[in-house]
Amino acid sequence: MQEICNNYPEVDACSGTGVGFCLFTFTDSNGKQFNITTAGRNPLEVVGWQNVQ
Repeated sequence: MQEICNNYPEVDACSGTGVGFCLFTFTDSNGKQFNITTAGRNPLEVVGWQNVQ
């Protein structure tokens, strides 16, 4: 999972489990955030998302 963390600066955290969950956080110019949770490696599968106010 370390290669995913190194290749995507938006990654906040990756679990060390076999499933390989990662949390991506995107922030716009107004400070609003959008989080995406993925699982797997190739391809990454989106398993959840959330707008953060």
